[in-house]
Amino acid sequence: MGDVDVSQLIGLVTKGGPAAIIIAVFYGLAMLVREVRGGKVGQQRETDLAAKIALLGTQVKTLSASMEQMENELERALDLVHSMRYQRDQARVRVEYLELIGNVEPRTVWPPEPQSPPALSTPAPAGPFPPLPDEPLPPT
Repeated sequence: MGDVDVSQLIGLVTKGGPAAIIIAVFYGLAMLVREVRGGKVGQQRETDLAAKIALLGTQVKTLSASMEQMENELERALDLVHSMRYQRDQARVRVEYLELIGNVEPRTVWPPEPQSPPALSTPAPAGPFPPLPDEPLPPT
């Protein structure tokens, strides 16, 4: 109500009759309600919003820390998988070597390699031996 000249408003209301008085009363009530709601309620909204923002900030930090921990666990699990595959491949090489030396028949047939999901499939670490084929080596 700071932009309205009160002296002119009073003059209009007194000259306008009962309808102008009723309109002025409702206008005054509307301005009063707006000031009350804008002051207390607006301030309460701002404090609630600040509290929600702070809560969301802590949740984001917690989620970021959890994601880092999950990434570390995933990397560790993938390292273990690669290590186990390498050990398995080394054991297969030794078994095939012993079968070749001892002329063992029938040769060991290894089950096919299970396919991992594309997001998790990474090449096995390079070792001293090339990766073994799915089929056994032919007898020499």
